[in-house]
Amino acid sequence: MSVTTLANTTHPTGSPNASSVRSATTATPIRVFLDPSCGSGTFLSLCIRKAFDYADKHLVRPEELAAKLLNNIVGFDLNPLAVIAGPH
Repeated sequence: MSVTTLANTTHPTGSPNASSVRSATTATPIRVFLDPSCGSGTFLSLCIRKAFDYADKHLVRPEELAAKLLNNIVGFDLNPLAVIAGPH
């Protein structure tokens, strides 16, 4: 299992860009995605959406998908206001 850290694929402004997330989510379905500055969770939401698309296409059982999402998509942020600003 490999760990994909979105912070390693940054845009010049310092935030992950959409193409880096897109390429990371289309490789192999068994990956751990870590966003160490997730803020509102936009990029993690994109990873989850891609996982749902993959599951629909490859007939993955919902229980299996839920377990993989809970164990393999991680995000945190040091600024609590950034996390609170996200969609809930």
